[in-house]
Amino acid sequence: MGDIISFPTTCFPVLAYDTSWAKAKIQEIKGTVQVEGTVEVTGTVKVEGGANIESFLKRGKLSLEDENWSEARGFFDQALNINAECAEAYLGLAMAELKVNTEKKLVYSGDLTNKNYIRAKQYADKALLNKLISLEKEAEEERTRKEKEAEEKRYLEEKLREEAIKRLTPVREKISSVKNIISTGSNHIVGLKSDGTVVATGCNEEGQCDVSKWSDIIAVSAGPLYTVGLKSDGTVIATGKNFSGQCNVSKWSDIIAVSVGEEHTVGLKADGTVVATGKNLFDRCDVFYWSDIIAVSAGKEHTVALKADGTVVATGSIIFSCITDWSDIIAVSEGNRHTVGLKADGTVVAAGKDIYGRCSGQCDVSEWTDIITVSAGGNHTVGLKADGTVVATGSKCDVSKWSDIIVVSAGNDYTVGIKADGTVIATGCNSYNQCDVSEWKLFDNLDNLEEERKIKMEKKLAEKERLADEKRIAEEKRPEAKRLAEEKRIAEEKKR
Repeated sequence: MGDIISFPTTCFPVLAYDTSWAKAKIQEIKGTVQVEGTVEVTGTVKVEGGANIESFLKRGKLSLEDENWSEARGFFDQALNINAECAEAYLGLAMAELKVNTEKKLVYSGDLTNKNYIRAKQYADKALLNKLISLEKEAEEERTRKEKEAEEKRYLEEKLREEAIKRLTPVREKISSVKNIISTGSNHIVGLKSDGTVVATGCNEEGQCDVSKWSDIIAVSAGPLYTVGLKSDGTVIATGKNFSGQCNVSKWSDIIAVSVGEEHTVGLKADGTVVATGKNLFDRCDVFYWSDIIAVSAGKEHTVALKADGTVVATGSIIFSCITDWSDIIAVSEGNRHTVGLKADGTVVAAGKDIYGRCSGQCDVSEWTDIITVSAGGNHTVGLKADGTVVATGSKCDVSKWSDIIVVSAGNDYTVGIKADGTVIATGCNSYNQCDVSEWKLFDNLDNLEEERKIKMEKKLAEKERLADEKRIAEEKRPEAKRLAEEKRIAEEKKR
């Protein structure tokens, strides 16, 4: 067809028409053109803008490359509207549904039960079918290899874990008798001596350090403005500010462990249940339904307990206590807003954030190894290694030169350690003289600590019994002395 159409002059006057408008109109035509009657076409007719299956497949594949899954599904569906047995369209739909953009990723995903993938294989030509079968074989070999590697890794990790436990258990057992003999509050430190008496230093504005008359104590725990002590008979005593009832522990009995938080106190009973008293902020005292507990730790806004099976339960502010997926734990420690768990193999886990929703480094413990005890402070965490050295993360952590340590305790912004000879060291903020512990000596010999404690307690008990006997004898003699005095008085009167 030329640019100018001429009509016979015998029928019409000679007229000329420009066909550029017709070409432009054709470019606007999309989809299918329906023509009634018979159209005879000579030569080749090219209609631009027309839709065909190849274009839908191509645009679908481009959408897959862009990870535009919904758009890709749309193009492949349109291709199937043209040819319901198009294998490539079904394959594209499968990739879009599984959100992968290559055939290899589709097969390696392992989901070969996808209905569109099954139909793709059903309608595939020989070349495509062979390609998919080959990819499936490669994927199966890859999965087998990875499973073997994973099994070997699990085996190695379990062997290393067993070796670590075997190596660390004797050390933990050696220091088990001293793990509760020191405790750090916000601004004061409390230490338990081998004879059952208690010493304290630091801020005493609420009487939290008034422990000099305590005796027969087997564990101590210090809070912000108060101190709690566990006696050998399972009863509990407390001193300091009692503004929320956190010191209301005088009626507790059968207690084997205590832990002080902020305005709340938690006690572990011998039967594995837990009691609590004080301000119940964020339900942190809702522990009455717990059972099978072997250790407790009270924090600023939550309470955590370790169960006998190595799992952990928690109550309080959910922001800082999302740790219920932990396992294989042997010890827990609460900070202000973070929790630390010690695993049997000497590795450590931690969770929590500061008041601003950030982690200031106090939870960076994932690379620690050979740890035998942990302690969480205000914004730092301290770990004691089996060789007696100490590691720390967060603020107030100047402990890198410490050695021969057997106990660590992290305070609000300071850290305390007990050495194997019973002496105590401290580092960090000393605004209330809470770090003035250089003259403390809590025991004489770690190896003989239990025997030393037993002898001193027996001596103390014997002295207590002796005084009681003297008092009893004096009371028994009192009537006789009174009678003799009366007889003497009467005799003197008679003489007069």
